[in-house]
Amino acid sequence: MKSSLRAFSFYLFLLFNTHLSASLEDYYPYQLSPSSSNYGDTGLLEMPSARFMGAGGLKFGISASWPNEYTFIVASPFPWLEAGYRYTEQKTEKYGPFVFSGNQTLKEKVLI
Repeated sequence: MKSSLRAFSFYLFLLFNTHLSASLEDYYPYQLSPSSSNYGDTGLLEMPSARFMGAGGLKFGISASWPNEYTFIVASPFPWLEAGYRYTEQKTEKYGPFVFSGNQTLKEKVLI
């Protein structure tokens, strides 16, 4: 009887002594910042986290994931606005017939 009372009080102690936090900052103490997708964009359209760059932010880069290669420039003049330009080259598609385009690959330009 005495040992079962000790076990019960021990479990009761563990039950009420535990402090659980529901905030991400309690478990992940690092500052979360916006990160780019493969296309170079952040924000509402590309990333489900919806984190924008800070006001006055500018980034440009190149990303390659076969068969596509992306060149991008993204600006964020305001905390609520992000504008980007993306140039995509598709390595497996040709621009047109060989007599017209030769060995030129398909490219597309996107303004976001």
